[in-house]
Amino acid sequence: MGRYQVPNKSYLRTLDPKLLQIIQSLEDAQNRVADQANVDPTGAQVAEPSQISGINVIESGGIHDIQIVDQSPAYRGVTYRADYSQTPDFQNFHTIDMGASQNHRANLGSGTYYWRASSAYRASGISPHVYHGGATPEPVGSGSYSGPAMQQQQGFTGQYRSSSTPPVRK
Repeated sequence: MGRYQVPNKSYLRTLDPKLLQIIQSLEDAQNRVADQANVDPTGAQVAEPSQISGINVIESGGIHDIQIVDQSPAYRGVTYRADYSQTPDFQNFHTIDMGASQNHRANLGSGTYYWRASSAYRASGISPHVYHGGATPEPVGSGSYSGPAMQQQQGFTGQYRSSSTPPVRK
């Protein structure tokens, strides 16, 4: 992550050392806040976290118990998400935003589902996915599906711009 540096410090030192002290303290404060919020003070994109260690899912009576294992180094503010799908290729998946939690229970009813998980920072993309069962996703659950078919995933799937103008959905 970048660090904010005030330009022309050497000139400020010759001009007014006390002014340089003030500006240096502001620079330090801005960088500390950026560290705590896990943002780049220069406005650059924040890199996604490292890949999580794994996802474990067990099911009983249609209730799926999800556990994300993450032994990777991370900054403050890392969040987790779990995706589930009725097919191993995740053509049509739904996402559970787990926030800072690494455990979640979802009542999906009967049926077989495939699971994957990833992590992200609020200002980054997502880490590479990890699948329940390893490289080849293993199904979790049993029986025929209850309820309606899964609808296509909706929501904003583009990239947010770095400006104060909100994105426009089409």
